[in-house]
Amino acid sequence: MLHAVHAAAVGSGVFSGSVVSHLVSRSATQTVIPGLAAREHDALNLVAAGLTNTAIAHRLSLKPQRVRNFSSMVLTRLGVDDRDEALALARAAGLGF
Repeated sequence: MLHAVHAAAVGSGVFSGSVVSHLVSRSATQTVIPGLAAREHDALNLVAAGLTNTAIAHRLSLKPQRVRNFSSMVLTRLGVDDRDEALALARAAGLGF
């Protein structure tokens, strides 16, 4: 704890880059498309960034089947028929960049 206080005082990071990246992406996407759970937002953001389901699974530490389940749920909640339509909505909302 003391290390974290000292690091913050001098402007250093306390968390690793991957943790910060995850937190920023999660907070940036939570209000962009209402109706999606946080992990669905995370997955949709990575779809919009051009990652495959396998790469998304690796990035989010999930099994590929779980990512496919997220993808199906996102399509249903967004009211779109396929991944391309979800991608277009995500990009229009500013995700994936």
